[in-house]
Amino acid sequence: MHKKFVDGIWSSVLALGIGTVTSLIIPSFKTGVLVGVTAGTTAGVSILRVRMIIEQQNQQLAQHFRSLEVQLQQASQGDISAENWQILQEQLQQLKEQVQGEKTRDRNSQDTAPPLTNLTDNPRLIPSFDTQIPQEIIDWLEAQNITVKTYRKADPKDSIFNEIALILGNKYNTVVTFYEQLKRNLSNGTNFRVNLKSKSQQEISDSTSLGYKLKNYTFLANYRYDRRNRMIYATPQSLGQINNFFTGEWLERFVFLKVITLLSQTQKDYQFLVNPQIILPNGDDFELDLFFLVENTPLWIECKTGDFQAHIAKYSEIRKTLNVAPKYSFMVILNIPEAQAMDVSKIYGIRILNQNNFLEVIAETLDIDLNSKLKSVTPQYSQTEKQLISILNKAQMRPLPEYRKEVLTRLVDIFQSSTLPINLFEVKNLVFERVKTLSGDKTFSKTKLQDIFNALLRGCCFLNEENHPIFSMKQLVYSLVSQDIEVLEQHCIESYIYVFLSLDLNYFESPDNITLFEQTVRGTFPHAEVIQGVQEKIIQQRETVTGEEE
Repeated sequence: MHKKFVDGIWSSVLALGIGTVTSLIIPSFKTGVLVGVTAGTTAGVSILRVRMIIEQQNQQLAQHFRSLEVQLQQASQGDISAENWQILQEQLQQLKEQVQGEKTRDRNSQDTAPPLTNLTDNPRLIPSFDTQIPQEIIDWLEAQNITVKTYRKADPKDSIFNEIALILGNKYNTVVTFYEQLKRNLSNGTNFRVNLKSKSQQEISDSTSLGYKLKNYTFLANYRYDRRNRMIYATPQSLGQINNFFTGEWLERFVFLKVITLLSQTQKDYQFLVNPQIILPNGDDFELDLFFLVENTPLWIECKTGDFQAHIAKYSEIRKTLNVAPKYSFMVILNIPEAQAMDVSKIYGIRILNQNNFLEVIAETLDIDLNSKLKSVTPQYSQTEKQLISILNKAQMRPLPEYRKEVLTRLVDIFQSSTLPINLFEVKNLVFERVKTLSGDKTFSKTKLQDIFNALLRGCCFLNEENHPIFSMKQLVYSLVSQDIEVLEQHCIESYIYVFLSLDLNYFESPDNITLFEQTVRGTFPHAEVIQGVQEKIIQQRETVTGEEE
């Protein structure tokens, strides 16, 4: 009660203080006071809201301590299994580190993380065209007597299509059988089946995981997997947008996301146009797939999933009109053998690549070393950001951006090379040893790793034999929801969002809170439909609990 009274006084003082200062800056006294008091009141309310959330988290932490006391009593009487004893030890270590974690991070904070606006490698969101017109690249094309009529802008549906595109691109070799059957039956929307009897466990896991996701996103009208006979039964949706996506657009999205992630992570100065409709100097209309201006150097990419022979000669002439050097002109063709690609490149003056080698070649062309690692830095946090970290800390899901990407990278490595299924405790130990060895960071601990694993568990990233999410470290895991690091990263971000919405469903209605969240977790806030989905899940959980109590 005393804290609330003091916070109330502090909020009022803050409002009056800012109001007074603003009145001195703004010529109109009334306007200055009004703007200042409004700003001060907003700041004060934010303080009260963060205080309320922290108090709720303190209560949850106290309940957790009481639960551990009961388990300790059982352990002292020998009434506990060896597996549960291991879990209990990890929980005790985690609580111990929570108490000292903030001080440790403050002592180790020396560098500042790159600004959030430079990190555009979020797979769920194509960077917005609406707020930043790529004027430099438009001016460059106009200098070649080429007029840009229109270009594709961001769309709320991009997040879903991007996610599926990354799965298809990253796992093409293991889902190709399923993909080809789906593509073959798109035009008429007829039922089809995929026989996986002779396929590897990885092919079965990836194909069924993709099918399950396509069903959830309604890309498939029907989907069923017969585990006994290893047979997929499915029906595609007969929609033009979905047909276009599977017949070619997904490859364009995949290439685009990979290239902008590469450019952003290496802090290259660049602009881009997606699907620009242009008027050539002779008056003809033409559409490009992807056009970049990277540090004033033009880079052109076309993407084809088939029938490239009908277009290659025309593209060769367009390249000359665009005034783009052959070195910076690319055509990514799905599944083309590299030997054939090299021969065609020599004839037409366009570098032909496939889905497996395009990123490596483009990186080499731009003098980017794919094997070099960006320096991992411990971000510095403001006082308000530390309050949000405290909330996540008490939920046992510290964001730890200085380690998160490296952990996700090593996790994917393990699932690409290990025999499945694998115990999740074993997965954790393998990840810890690899991160510890490669980073040489003595401050990295299993407790910090567990915080990241908790976010992955909450984000439904670990799947069982039926491709359903698992939520316990005790269970065996057969696959990941995705082997793309950016997708796993977005699932972690959604887990952090869940923590705040579970305490205040309206927390992210404030733009200031969204900005603060992004700065704290060092990640990009998702689309509104994602937030709505998390809110609905929390409401359903609360209704279920209420119904059981009644």
